[in-house]
Amino acid sequence: MVIMFSSTPMFARQQAPPTSGPKSLQQSKVVAVPIPLEIKGDYIGETVEQFTTHYPDATCKNKTANVRVCTQPRGDSLADVHTDDSACDHHSYACQRQGVQARFNKGHLESIVYRFYGLDDYMTFCDAFAAKYGKPTHDLDKDKEGLGCLWEQGESSLHAWGGKVANHELQVAVIMLAGSTPSKDI
Repeated sequence: MVIMFSSTPMFARQQAPPTSGPKSLQQSKVVAVPIPLEIKGDYIGETVEQFTTHYPDATCKNKTANVRVCTQPRGDSLADVHTDDSACDHHSYACQRQGVQARFNKGHLESIVYRFYGLDDYMTFCDAFAAKYGKPTHDLDKDKEGLGCLWEQGESSLHAWGGKVANHELQVAVIMLAGSTPSKDI
């Protein structure tokens, strides 16, 4: 039997090769992962049950075998702006359409729309979303009055705009999150 002794360890830790910086510009790029688009915790792809947890006073109705629409016309708020519940006293049109409306396809959120009647300053919403998501993908007001701001992320979009309702003296601010690709659970 032969036993060998050595003054250097046979299983010494290997040192990492020295870092001399990135080998190309491609390696040095940092890609920011965007925050999934959502409004008050509601996101594309969530279930009807998740939505009604946020809106316990919502009324939901089946439109077709696959499509269900939930609405809550009173008591809604977004970015410290509240629905004008008195609009129901004066304008049945506004009462039927104000607040939040969510559309589900096969049980999953496809779009959510907030309407605030009597409010023409939708820039409050643009500012709030810009603070969360950064500069809009499209600043639509640069070219035309009242077209608002728009963020796009894959097949989802978040849009805020406002103006006068056709054939009515009402002003409205509208915020919509829509898409066909479910957002990741936040």
